Amino acid sequence: MQLYIVRHAPAEELSGGVRSDADRELTAKGRKLFREFAEQLIKPEHAPQLILHSPLVRAVQTAEILREVIGLSRDQMRVEGRLSPGMTATHLANVTRGLSEERIAVVGHNPDVSHCTSELIGGGSIDFKKGSIACVEFFDAVAPQLGRLISFISPKLLVEG
Repeated sequence: MQLYIVRHAPAEELSGGVRSDADRELTAKGRKLFREFAEQLIKPEHAPQLILHSPLVRAVQTAEILREVIGLSRDQMRVEGRLSPGMTATHLANVTRGLSEERIAVVGHNPDVSHCTSELIGGGSIDFKKGSIACVEFFDAVAPQLGRLISFISPKLLVEG
């Protein structure tokens, strides 16, 4: 199984116009940057077959852009509360347990995606910038320390901001 771990794209700051952290939307620049990044990076033959995402607005919007770019149907994308802030590597293992897809994307938040990815691959320091994507491969089930980092890339490496 390949697990694509995605940090949501750049979102608006928590300010007077935003009622809560959960309501923060992607910025126009964040939407554009992530779309261009996903279009350049993800090839159809390697694309996720399922997208799971946090219920927070910015993660939903990032997942929707990813879904559109790779051409999945709406029923191949769903909310997963365990991907909310506070997510752990154990949550990721439990979320993916029993799924038949070989390639799954999860869209979440930092610092969780950084910590979880490090734990899944058995250590190291990984710093997810907004919109970054890591691909971790597992030969069996998703579990801490059993993953192998296949790729890790930030939008700033492919797309001019």
